[in-house]
Amino acid sequence: MNRIGLLTASALIWSLSTAAAASETVSYVYDALGRMVGSVSDSGPTAKATSMYRYDAASNRNYVGVVKADGTQIPIFRFHQNWRHFYTADFMEGSNAGLQPEWIAFSLYPSGGSGLIALYRCYQSGSDDHFVSISSTCEGQVQEGLMGYAYTTAGPGRRALYRFYKASIADHLITVDSNEGTSNGYTSEGILGYVI
Repeated sequence: MNRIGLLTASALIWSLSTAAAASETVSYVYDALGRMVGSVSDSGPTAKATSMYRYDAASNRNYVGVVKADGTQIPIFRFHQNWRHFYTADFMEGSNAGLQPEWIAFSLYPSGGSGLIALYRCYQSGSDDHFVSISSTCEGQVQEGLMGYAYTTAGPGRRALYRFYKASIADHLITVDSNEGTSNGYTSEGILGYVI
């Protein structure tokens, strides 16, 4: 074996042995529209994130977002169908329902504490409207569960989380961009908290 071949073989063996220390887990399912949706999770001592992807009919991978793997944040994904918005910590929930993913809208903390307030996902059945509330009773509507916790006050690295409503289409818009709500004809319902 010549020197170049030996160096190449040595480099390949070294890269294979270092790859064994960290690995990736690929998980996927098919959503309601027959699209494959999956995630790639790092594991091992250098694990940092899970990348979320959706595959179209031609097997093109579309990047959806990155989720921290350290348990310090809960990413909240925003989906839509026509004018309806839907918010979930479970990407597969929205995708399996045939909804279109937009992005990771904001992140919450998994547990409460001083200076934090609980945010709940709520559902108004008469108008098929999903929204987020600080009220555990969801303002008289159906509570779908605790989403996580947000700060009660502004601070470094925190963004205001606005809630908007558009009566003509019975839709709530939850966003960190106040201009998004006002420029699309929604009425402000205030700030829910401050998110990361």
